[in-house]
Amino acid sequence: MRGLWPLCLALAAAPLPAQVTLSGDTSRPEMSVFAPHEPVELTFTVAGRTAATGPLTLALEVVDVHDRALTSAELTVPAGEGEWTGTWAAPAGALGFYRVRARLSNGVEMAALGTRPAGYLTYAVLPDPATRPEYPAAETFYGMQGGFNDRVNVVPWLGVRWMLGSYDWRRLEPDRPGQFAETHAARGGRQATNPWQVDGQPWVTYPLPTLFMAPPWALTPETAAYVTGSLTPEGETAWVEYCGVAAAAFAAERPELPQRLYQITWEPVYPWGFRGTTAELVRVYELAYPAIHAADPAAVVLGPTGAGISAGDVEWNARLLAAGLGAYIDAFSIHPYHPLPPERNGLVEHVRALREVIRTHLGRDLDCYGTEQGWATNDDPSRELLQAQGLTRAHLIMLGEGFRANFGFYIADYPAEPGYGYFYNLNPNIPYGTDKMSPKPVAAAFAQQTMLLEGHRSAGAIEWLGDTALGYAYERGPEVTLALWDWGDAPREVSLPVGVEQVVVHDWLGGERTVATPGGTLALTLGPEPRYVVGVAASVWGSTAVRPIELEPSGWSGYPGASITVTGSADTAAEGTLRVELDPRLGPSPAPVP
Repeated sequence: MRGLWPLCLALAAAPLPAQVTLSGDTSRPEMSVFAPHEPVELTFTVAGRTAATGPLTLALEVVDVHDRALTSAELTVPAGEGEWTGTWAAPAGALGFYRVRARLSNGVEMAALGTRPAGYLTYAVLPDPATRPEYPAAETFYGMQGGFNDRVNVVPWLGVRWMLGSYDWRRLEPDRPGQFAETHAARGGRQATNPWQVDGQPWVTYPLPTLFMAPPWALTPETAAYVTGSLTPEGETAWVEYCGVAAAAFAAERPELPQRLYQITWEPVYPWGFRGTTAELVRVYELAYPAIHAADPAAVVLGPTGAGISAGDVEWNARLLAAGLGAYIDAFSIHPYHPLPPERNGLVEHVRALREVIRTHLGRDLDCYGTEQGWATNDDPSRELLQAQGLTRAHLIMLGEGFRANFGFYIADYPAEPGYGYFYNLNPNIPYGTDKMSPKPVAAAFAQQTMLLEGHRSAGAIEWLGDTALGYAYERGPEVTLALWDWGDAPREVSLPVGVEQVVVHDWLGGERTVATPGGTLALTLGPEPRYVVGVAASVWGSTAVRPIELEPSGWSGYPGASITVTGSADTAAEGTLRVELDPRLGPSPAPVP
C-alpha cells in the first residue's frame, strides 16, 4: 500500500483543466444606454484557452424586445492560449431595446453577471438627454425611486426629475433629540448637491423628502414596525422640533422652489408597517403639520403613503380620512402598487375610487402623488415583457387619471426582492446603489414615454374604442398627444377622429412614422404596447374641446335579434355621422348613419 501513496499524491496535485469562459460588455459599460447618434461597440473576451482549445467561432445574434432577430454576425477566435478579445459594431441609431445573444462554437455561452442571466447582454438606444426640455416642478410628472450611484449618470437618460429627498428622521437623529439641529448648525447648513449632468450642465431634479422614518428612541416599542411607530410623550416633543428644523433646512437648501413637498410617513400599514392605532398615526400628522408650515410657508404636506391601491388599500385610506387625517395634509401620497395587467385587475377603477373617497371625506379634491410603483419579475426573463407593458400602461393611467407625479420603482435589481429593477444589477458586490447596470425592456419604454409626455396633463380618458381598449388624451398648451392600447388577447382595429390631415404615430420604444389621415380620421391597430399619436387637434381632443353631443351611454350590450336605441343630448344644433362598431365576434359593423 505504501508504494501507491506517491502516485495518489501526484494525482491530487495535478491542476484541473482550464475552463473556457465568455464575457462581454458595451462601450458604455456602467449603464449600456446610448443616444441615436452614438456608435455602440461590443467587446467580447474569451478566457481560459489552452493549446488544446483550438480555434473557435463566436456567434452573435441581436434580437428585439419580442426576440425577433434583427441581425447576426460571427467572429473568429483563433487558436491560442490565454485571453482573446474582439470587438463588434452593434446596431445603433434606432431607438429601442436590444438583446445580444453570444455563444461559442464549443457550446460555451456568456456567463450570468449579477442579476442578468447567462447567454446575453443588453443595451438600449434612448432619446438624447440633451434634447429633453425642463419643466417646473408643478408641471413635472415622472420620478424614480432607487439606489442611485453618483458615478452612473443614468437619471437624465430616463427623463427622471422627481427623486426622493434625504430628511428622514432616524438617519439624522439616530441617537437622541436635537442631534440634527446641532450637526446642521456646526456644518453651516446643507447645500443642494446634484451629480447628474448633461453636456457638462446640471440636470435639474426635484426632491421629495420623507420625514417620519422614526428613530427607535422616539417610539413605543410594541407599536414599532418597519419605519413607523407611535410616539412616546418625549418623542412627540422631539418630533415637533425636528419637523421645524428639517423644514427650515429644506427651505434654505432649495429656496428657488415655489412649493416644497414633505412626505410624512412611509407605508405605515398595520401590522407589518405599523402596530399602533389609527388615532396614534393621525397624531403624527397633527404634530407635524403646523410645525412644518411655521418653518416653511411654501410647504405642501403629503400623506399617508400606503403600500398599494387595490380595493383593500382604498378602504385603509378611507379609515384614516374618517379619523381626521385630511385636516393635516395638503396633498395625498400613495404607493400605487397593483397587480398586472393593470386594467384587467382594476387599476382605473381603484384610482377613481380613491379620489372619490377623498372627495367624500374632505368635500374637495386633493392633488395625488404616486411615490413608488413597481412590479417584480422574480428574476424570470420571461416576465420582463409583462413588466414593461404593464408598468408602461400603469404610468399612463396614473397620468391620465390626474395624478400630479408618479415614481417608478426601482432603478436596478436588488437581492431582497428579485426583479423590481428597470435595469439589471451587474455588480453583485453592491446590492444597492450599484455602479454597473444594463437595461431591461421597461427602461426603454419608460424613457420613450417621458420624452413624449413629460410636461403634459390629462385631457380625459378614451374609453369607447372597445371593451378592452383604453387610452387618454394628454395636453400641453395647444399640443395634444393620445396614448392608446388594447389589453385584450387579440389586436384591435380602431378608427378615431384626429381633426388634422396627418399625425405622427410613435410605438412604445421609439419608432415613429407620419400617417396621412384623410378626412381627419386615423385607422390604427392596437395591442398591449401603447401607441402614441402626436399632433391631434386640440379642438377635438383638448380639455376645452366642444363635444356638442354626449351619447348615453357610450357603449351597449345586447343579444341576437335585439333592438338597441341610441340616445344623446346636445347643447347646440349639430350635424355629423354616427358610427357603431360591433364586437368582431358578432360580424361586420353596420354602415355609418348620417
